[in-house]
Amino acid sequence: MNRRAFFARDVRSALAAVEREFGPDARIVATEQEAQGVRIVAEPPMLAVAGTEADDWRARATAFGLPVAMLAAVARELRGVPEGARAMRAADRLAQRILTVPPFASRTVALVGPTGVGKTTTIAKLAACAQQSGLSVRLLTLDVARPGGVEQLRSFAQTLGLDVAVATTSRELEGLASDVRRGELVLVDTAGRAPHDRAARTATIDALRGAGASVMLCLQASARRTDASATLAAWKQAAPASLVVTKWDETGSPGEVVALAIERELPIAWITTGQTVPGDLVAADAVALAAHAVGLSEEQARSLVR
Repeated sequence: MNRRAFFARDVRSALAAVEREFGPDARIVATEQEAQGVRIVAEPPMLAVAGTEADDWRARATAFGLPVAMLAAVARELRGVPEGARAMRAADRLAQRILTVPPFASRTVALVGPTGVGKTTTIAKLAACAQQSGLSVRLLTLDVARPGGVEQLRSFAQTLGLDVAVATTSRELEGLASDVRRGELVLVDTAGRAPHDRAARTATIDALRGAGASVMLCLQASARRTDASATLAAWKQAAPASLVVTKWDETGSPGEVVALAIERELPIAWITTGQTVPGDLVAADAVALAAHAVGLSEEQARSLVR
């Protein structure tokens, strides 16, 4: 039999090894967390027999990027569930773990995160979505250090018929944020900050706190768990109220970021799925995310998820 075990430091690396050996249609037989990494047992597609539906949901969730320990906990909750209903019940259990927030629950929102994560493009997407919802929008930016940062936001704003107000100090931002009309949505763009750039990050946090902004942290969907964790730790002082998962279209395994949000009880607010403005933006939905993770359609998951 050509069944083999693959060991690597994380799920993504182990799955890559499986694909190199057996191709993209290999069957995942078992996944185990070990002291030094992850062990995946797989076999080539020609050996794969019709596996149980119970096997399928877990293999798909592993490929999605959800951690072995989380899936083991879900599997324990499925004991006694008929085999044919396990995928939907797994989606149910996962959906209950995912926190989300309603669109535009806060009226002054600042996006923060690493350089290149897509904050400015996301600001433009949010502004367009808010306009389509009938909200009046004001755009502010603190992103004056990055070459072309203000110009990029102004280019998007011009397309949407909006102006951009630039703040170079915390006092200026506070004044701009307070000078808004009742019911107006204020979106604040910020410069990307690396986890080690503590001084610049602290200055940004102080400015946003003075403006009374709700902080929305941006994490790229393809971020590795260690990098995403470092970003969360770096911005802990800002007390992020929610998360935007960006560039969802650029990876097939966004589960590491989703799992981190679950573990840290950080609500997911939005997901961006491309570069188009307006467009390529969806409000986070726990059922849809859980269905995606276990390989179901959203309609299938909604037939059972409470």
